Amino acid sequence: MCLLLAVSASVSLPVARGSGLDTRLAPAWRDDADGFILRSPGDSVVYPRKGNNIVSFTYAPLRWGLIVHRSFFASPVSVAKIVSESLAADRQDYKKVQVLVRKKIMVSGCKAMRFTIRFQAVSDKHPISIMRQQVLIQKHPNEIFLLTFFSPGDLHTGAVSMFSRIIRSFQFINTRAEARLRLAAAKHAKKWLHTISAEKLLKVIHLGTRIFQIKAYGRPIGYLAVQTYKGKSDGLAGVFCSINSRVFLRNGSDIFHKETSFWAFTHQPGVPGPPTHFSQWTDSVETMVPFHNPVIAELHAQRIVVDPKTRKPKLIKLHPLYPNYDTHWVTQVGDATTGFFPILDSHGRPTDGYVYRTHVKVVQTLSHVVAGMHDRPVRFVLRPDMPAFMPPVLKLLWPHLVNLAKCKPLAMVTFNNQARRPALRVLSVQSRAVINVHGRMVRAYLVTDQMDPYESKMWVTARGHLLKYIAGDGSEWTPTTVAAMAKRWHARLKELTAPLIR
Repeated sequence: MCLLLAVSASVSLPVARGSGLDTRLAPAWRDDADGFILRSPGDSVVYPRKGNNIVSFTYAPLRWGLIVHRSFFASPVSVAKIVSESLAADRQDYKKVQVLVRKKIMVSGCKAMRFTIRFQAVSDKHPISIMRQQVLIQKHPNEIFLLTFFSPGDLHTGAVSMFSRIIRSFQFINTRAEARLRLAAAKHAKKWLHTISAEKLLKVIHLGTRIFQIKAYGRPIGYLAVQTYKGKSDGLAGVFCSINSRVFLRNGSDIFHKETSFWAFTHQPGVPGPPTHFSQWTDSVETMVPFHNPVIAELHAQRIVVDPKTRKPKLIKLHPLYPNYDTHWVTQVGDATTGFFPILDSHGRPTDGYVYRTHVKVVQTLSHVVAGMHDRPVRFVLRPDMPAFMPPVLKLLWPHLVNLAKCKPLAMVTFNNQARRPALRVLSVQSRAVINVHGRMVRAYLVTDQMDPYESKMWVTARGHLLKYIAGDGSEWTPTTVAAMAKRWHARLKELTAPLIR
């Protein structure tokens, strides 16, 4: 089976869930392992690697499907030959095959061919018209990248223009050069972190609360509050940074997210001894689903749980935080201890040598499924030759601590909650810019926070204060006030009988 047919056989069009045309592109998807960047249709569902298919995207409302495929051949092969073989096979396998596009183009500096056919296939014993758009990119004589875009056969759905925009967004990455840059950024971050402390952080930030409005593709969907304050954790004094967000969905559900980071002071007040290196964070999400029928709400408040000691199941009744709401919550707790540890001799006694290590532990608990289930921690030790660990409190505050006019890229290890594994995070200052914030033009620095496959962008003042934030998922934050958010979301907050921040 040829390259194009191998991809065709692996995907079926999703069932449409709605109507209407959506021509937005999602934020850039970055794959450093395979060396490319592209943008998919907005709000697509992403599917992980399967065989030679690197990544797949589906947009169900318009029945669109996009696949990125990579193939290696034993000997050089031309894209024109692959297209000819594929067309011959298509005419044998499908009815009413029409060639709509067959032309040579250039993609990211490489020779390529765009090839589009429309054909008739059978689904549930009924004939359907399908359009398959493809671009074959000859990266090397024996290496082909293939982008395949499936859609219904109607030419007036916007699928042709969407695929053209996807092709224009595709870029190859120089993986070797990128690896060298990241290695240099990791070395620089290690040196930089040794100069940073919670004491220094307090000199450049303002304690208190800042409120940001959250928009998704131009529509207000909620708000986010950033609070910084001094306090204690595990007996250690330090600085807390708490991020609270609330997203109000159109179906009546509400998503509450709270992330709290702590960074201990290097020198603890009134405590003699060596410098302290400690940070800790918690990350929790609650989704509130409304049930207007009290009987259904009561049924959803009952759970069969397993006693962790006896392993026997029993029925318990939960007490929802809000009337007629079912609470689902997932809590991820992570702690990291960083510092210089003495090297022990063969008898277990400390020597004069030291090694720098970071221990990370993340525990995920699904409390609404099984009460008291066994912890499943992820433990990770950073060796001296690996990047430094990034204290989570720096997520939004790091621009305060660098010289934005001279800052080199910083690469540090952080924990990817979605993938449940450590990941490299690259912080960079990109350029100066003038941006519009609530109708006012403001001078700012553009800084980026990259954790593959997504990149977040922040525009900050010369002192590091956040003016605008575009997250990797495309959502946008801009400064606002407590009064404005309380007024806008008064009805939803009143329905929950909840405070603005908790």
